[in-house]
Amino acid sequence: MNFPKLRGKVTLSPNDAVVRASAVLTSSGTMSLKCALASIPGALAYKADLLTLVLGKIFIKIPFIGIQNLILNKALYPEYLQGKANRKNLSAELADCVENVERIKHTRELSSELRNLLDKPSGGGVGRWIVEKIELQE
Repeated sequence: MNFPKLRGKVTLSPNDAVVRASAVLTSSGTMSLKCALASIPGALAYKADLLTLVLGKIFIKIPFIGIQNLILNKALYPEYLQGKANRKNLSAELADCVENVERIKHTRELSSELRNLLDKPSGGGVGRWIVEKIELQE
């Protein structure tokens, strides 16, 4: 399969690079959060080995795997997992990130919301948050 729209436009960057891009395809973790905070439209792709996938589905019940999506409790980055993380889906997603003006605007809005959530701890700081979490578990 050939994707001429993306040829010569994709660059791999180290994790500590300053993020400047029109679109991003990333895995879950620090880099996806860094890109989300930089208001870069994108998607998250992740493939796990079968044992990890099975154990994850049994023991972990979360709606997203991307940290930015978990914090927002909505998908800033669509998540393509396992077989859905294929060339056809991901190239279409990246093309949409670059060409769809509404998507770019929506990414900026969600990025701003994410920055606001991370800018100030709710209810008095990290210490208070930890105490509340411990109290809820008792």
